[in-house]
Amino acid sequence: MNIRKKFSAIICLVVIIVMVLPFGAFAEDVEDEDFSIMTSEELSAYLLQIGAGFSAIEISGIEAAGVTAKYLNVIPKYDLGKIAVYYYTRASSIANRVGIKDLKLYEGSSLYTWNEIRDTTDFDVFTQEYASGYYYNNPVNGKYYYAEGDHYCVFGTTMYEQHNSSLVVQY
Repeated sequence: MNIRKKFSAIICLVVIIVMVLPFGAFAEDVEDEDFSIMTSEELSAYLLQIGAGFSAIEISGIEAAGVTAKYLNVIPKYDLGKIAVYYYTRASSIANRVGIKDLKLYEGSSLYTWNEIRDTTDFDVFTQEYASGYYYNNPVNGKYYYAEGDHYCVFGTTMYEQHNSSLVVQY
């Protein structure tokens, strides 16, 4: 009987430990070597080039809720051997979520044939504006690239979105 109680106690302890541990602790982080996230310094430099950037937040009343600024760009970075993709979304005021969804990067051998090489959604919560970017590390000389996606913000349960596409660039 004593052994049975000890065994039951050990089993219960193991079950409790497994229930408390997050499932993510068992998952392996798999990185996609084709893509890398821009540093905040690189992103700031790109945003300064386009005149966008994080500004002081002034709330004097919401005239019209929704996306008030959007920017999406794809540029070849020959010196780095990469394609840079960066985006910026600004809402009319602090929103539950601000970001971009269904951001697709396309690669084409001509201006008429396109293959989707990445689809991502990126956002921040309880903010007025959000910007981020990444690099495609394996562009092919002579191929064309562009991105498109939906800038969006969520106020309460209402989502506002605006579609945007970058210009087509050749690497």
